[in-house]
Amino acid sequence: RTGAKEFSFMGTDGSLIFELRRNSKRIQEVRISYNKDSDLYSMRFTRFNTKSLETEIIDDRSGIYCDQLKEVFTEVTGIYC
Repeated sequence: RTGAKEFSFMGTDGSLIFELRRNSKRIQEVRISYNKDSDLYSMRFTRFNTKSLETEIIDDRSGIYCDQLKEVFTEVTGIYC
């Protein structure tokens, strides 16, 4: 279990967005985008800084094959799924 919640789909760019609960890197949101031209995915991991009121990008990766999504998620968040 990843503790993911609040799933949404952004139709404008085709991204799946969801929130995470506690994890070792304090990542709060994950955005997964699919590029149909290259048949590859991008993943962006962010958290909201309550002091500066800005979203911080923790990690941003592109060129990910579908069978690598789980591996990248675990590597960046520290959550095994």
